[in-house]
This record gives sequence, structure tokens and C-alpha cells, in this order.
Amino acid sequence: MTRRTTGDAPTPAPTAPPADLPPVPFDPELAAALEALGEQPPLTPQAIPAVRAAAAAGALGDEALGCGGEVVWEERAVAGPAGAPEVTVLICRPAAAPADSRLPLVYFMHGGGMVAGSRRHLMSDVLVWTRTLRTVTVSVEYRLAPEHPHPAPLEDCYAGLVWSARHAAELGADPARIITVGTSAGGGLAAGLALWPGTAEIGRATSRERVLHGWRRARWSP
Repeated sequence: MTRRTTGDAPTPAPTAPPADLPPVPFDPELAAALEALGEQPPLTPQAIPAVRAAAAAGALGDEALGCGGEVVWEERAVAGPAGAPEVTVLICRPAAAPADSRLPLVYFMHGGGMVAGSRRHLMSDVLVWTRTLRTVTVSVEYRLAPEHPHPAPLEDCYAGLVWSARHAAELGADPARIITVGTSAGGGLAAGLALWPGTAEIGRATSRERVLHGWRRARWSP
């Protein structure tokens, strides 16, 4: 069997790797963290509903998002990718910040193995930055696998980032100080977003990237 590309010679289909290949080794520095995690059950299609339920149970409620009055928040449905549904974003700001502030903007992508989580998932640490570093935080809700395979999640994240950059002043944020942040699966999305065609056009020096529990890190200061 061959795969054909218009105008090119037939390209042989890739050969499947042997089934008995050893697993990819982890960096020795991860040993302590892996030991603390213990044995993890495999993520199968049958397990996804339970994983999603656990993530939903840990999502922050309305009162927790307010951080005792220190944070004001709202949710908006913004334009999604072409031909796709709207994207919902959660916007959080320091309650004491004046309306005409120009605060750094943290654009957050939640974890969940690409199959679970929401815009309110894993927000506790991010809200610490909102309160202590005085940032505007935008947390994006992206479509999940397996119902929506790649590149749907990345397209949603890009659409939310474009909206955030265009509306930064309205949100009390500085469009020249945007950082994309992701935890776990969101770390992969943050790295992918930094390489996504069009991201650079948002502003040559406006979008910086930071990955949490992901693939790479970039230094940033407000």
C-alpha cells in the first residue's frame, strides 16, 4: 500500500514499529515524582467518563473563583475557529485594579490528558498569580479528544488567544505583555501555540510562553 501526493512519486506507507520495543526512559530527575505518583491505571476509552467526572468535581465554583473578594471574574463566549463552535473563556482580574489598568495577561490552558478538564480546572495556582502578581487571567475551554482530535484543541486555544490580544485593553490588560501558560496537557498546547502559524502575527514581542509540567520553559517577569 502506498500514499500518493499530487505531483510526487508514491511514498511508501510508514512501517509500524515492533510491538516489543522497550518504553521510552524517563529522566532520572523525575524518579522521585514518579514514585510519589505510584502505579497509575492506563487511560482507556472506557475510563474517560470517570476521568472527566473527577476533573469536573475538582473545578472551582463561583465562590472559590472570587478568592474572598480579591478577584472579579466573568465568562464569555467568543468567536471560535472558522466553521467551529464559539470558545468559552474565563476572565479573572484583581478586584482592586482600576478599570484603566494595563496589567500583564496570563493566557491559561488547563491540563487533563487532552480528554478531560475545563476552563475552571486547575485554576487555584493561577489565581494566586492574579492576586499576588496582579495579572489578568484568561482561561480557555478547548474541545477535548477523542471526540475532537488534533488540531481542534489547538485551534480553539489560538482563537481564544487572538480574542484576548484584540480585547486586552478592554480587559484591563497590556497587549504587549501576554504570556501563554499550560499545565500538563495544557503545557503541550502552550508549546504548540507558540509554534502555531499566525501566533507571531499577534505581536512580534507580545506573546511569551511558559509550560508547567510540560515540555519547555521560558523566563518571564511582569
